[in-house]
Amino acid sequence: MNTLLEYWWVLAFALILFMGIRRFTGDNRVDFRQKINESAMVVDVRTPKEFSAGHMKNAVNIPLNQLKNKLDDLDSERSIITVCAMGSRAEAAKKMLTSAGFDAYNGGAWKNLERKAKQ
Repeated sequence: MNTLLEYWWVLAFALILFMGIRRFTGDNRVDFRQKINESAMVVDVRTPKEFSAGHMKNAVNIPLNQLKNKLDDLDSERSIITVCAMGSRAEAAKKMLTSAGFDAYNGGAWKNLERKAKQ
C-alpha cells in the first residue's frame, strides 16, 4: 500500500497520457468513414487562419468561439463530426452540439480524421 502511495504520480501521469491520446484520436468507437459516407458534416472549429493553412475536403470552418451563435445554420438531420488541431476544441464543440440536440462526434485532429476517412 505504501509503495502505491509513493508512486501516485505514475498513475496520474498514465491517466493524463490516456486522456491526451483519447482527445487526439477522437471518438474511437465511431466508424468515421461510414459517417462521412452517410453525409455527416465535418465542422472544423479552428480559427480561420488555421483552417486556411490546411483542412479536410468539404469541411466547414466554424471557430469554436462562434459555434454557439451558428447552431441555427447547422442541419440537425445530419450527423456532425467536429475536428481541430489536436482534439480538445473538437471535444468542447461536440459537447456543445450534443447538449443542443445534435448527433455529434469528436473526430479529433483533422489530419487524423482525414486519414481515417480514406482507409
